[in-house]
Amino acid sequence: MPTTQVTYSGFIEIIIVDGATTRQEGNFNLDIDFNKGIPSGVLSASTQDYAFAATNIQVDPKTAEFTAGSAVIGPKGYEVNGMIYGTFAGAEGQGAAGVITSTGNVAVGYLGTFVGKR
Repeated sequence: MPTTQVTYSGFIEIIIVDGATTRQEGNFNLDIDFNKGIPSGVLSASTQDYAFAATNIQVDPKTAEFTAGSAVIGPKGYEVNGMIYGTFAGAEGQGAAGVITSTGNVAVGYLGTFVGKR
C-alpha cells in the first residue's frame, strides 16, 4: 500500500434498474490519505445524468479493502442512500475498483461500478 496521500481516477458505469435497465458511463476520483493509522478518504463520480459519492471511506490496511460510512447514488441532485465496497490491487496499491449499490426501499435501484489507477 502507498504511504502518502493518493488520488485514483478512472472509469465508472451506473446502471439504473427500473424495468428498462438504463446505463451511463463516466469518470471518478478517489482521494485516500494512507498516512493515517487507518487510511481514509472520499470518492466522487459522475456521468451525464447520474452521480455517486462516498465520504468517510475507511481502508483496512491488512486486506486493502474499503467501505464507507456514508454513500449516495442516483440522479444528480436526487441521490439516494447507498453502500460501497472496494479494494486496492497491484504493486503498492496501483489500482482501485469497487461497487456501490442503492439501499433501502426505493422504487428504482442503482448500481455503480468503478475501476481506475493512480
